[in-house]
Amino acid sequence: MKKSIVLATVAAFGVGAFLYAPAAGAVTGSNGRGQPIVGDVTGDGRSDTTTLSTTPTGCLATVVVGAKRGPSVKTVLHYYSIPGLPAGRPCPDMGTRLTRKRHAPDLAVTWFSGPPASINSLFVLRNFHVVSSYQPDVDQPSYIGSQDFDGDGNGDVWLTSDQTQHFETLTKVGTALAEGPASFPLSISGANPNVIFADVTGNRGIDLIANYKVYSPDTRESGVSVINGRSGSTQVLESDASGTMTYGISVVDANGDGSPDIKVSGGANPPRVYLKNGHGHFALV
Repeated sequence: MKKSIVLATVAAFGVGAFLYAPAAGAVTGSNGRGQPIVGDVTGDGRSDTTTLSTTPTGCLATVVVGAKRGPSVKTVLHYYSIPGLPAGRPCPDMGTRLTRKRHAPDLAVTWFSGPPASINSLFVLRNFHVVSSYQPDVDQPSYIGSQDFDGDGNGDVWLTSDQTQHFETLTKVGTALAEGPASFPLSISGANPNVIFADVTGNRGIDLIANYKVYSPDTRESGVSVINGRSGSTQVLESDASGTMTYGISVVDANGDGSPDIKVSGGANPPRVYLKNGHGHFALV
C-alpha cells in the first residue's frame, strides 16, 4: 500500500513540421544513479550542479553554485537527515528538481536500489530539509525526472525502472506527492519506453505520448497511447495483442494548422498520422 507522509528517436517521416520525438535510451531530462542534478536550486535563476552523497555524519547535497559569468567558484554543502533512516545506511543517490512558481525549487530524492523496508522510498526536500515522503510503485527507479503534468506551474515527478518494470507519474500538491496521471508496466526485458512529454491536448498541462511494451508470463501487449497530463484520461492510438510490434512515435504539425499531430511507425504498414481534432483527441487520416 502506498504511504504518503507530510512533515512541516525517432526521425520525422517527411510530412509536416517536426515538433517532438523521444530520445534514445533514457528519457530526456532524467537523472540516474549518481548523476548530478543540473539546474537552479537556489532560486536565483542560474544553473547549479547538485550532487547527492552519503557521509559518516549523514546525507549530503553538494551544490556548485552557478555564476553570472564563467565557471563557478562557490560550493555549498547542505547536510540533511532522512526520518527513520537507520544509522549506517546509504542516503539517496538520485534525484530531480521540482520547480516552484516564484520560489526556489524543491528536490525529490530517492534510491536506485531502494530504501530500507521501514521507510518510504521518495522524499521531498525544501531548502534541503525533508518536508514530505511517499511510497510509489516504482521503489527501485532507474531514472527520475520532472514535468508539470497538471499545468499549475509547479514540477511533478515521474519515475521509471528496468528492475520492477514500471513507469509512474506523481503529482505534487503543496509539499505532498500523490498518484499522477499515468502508471503502466514496461517490458520484462527492462527496456524503457519511448515517451514524449508535450502539451498535445492544449490544456496547459504536460501530456505523455507513450510507446509501451509489456511482455510477461501474464500479459503481452505493445502500443501507442496519449495520456492527458491533467485528467489522466488515455486514448490508445494503436495496440498489438501479441506484444511483438515495435512502434516509433513523433509529434508533428502534419496539416499546418499549428496544432500538434502524432505520427506512428511500425509493422508492415507505412508511417501514419493521427490528426488532433480540436478536442484533445486524435484521429487516423
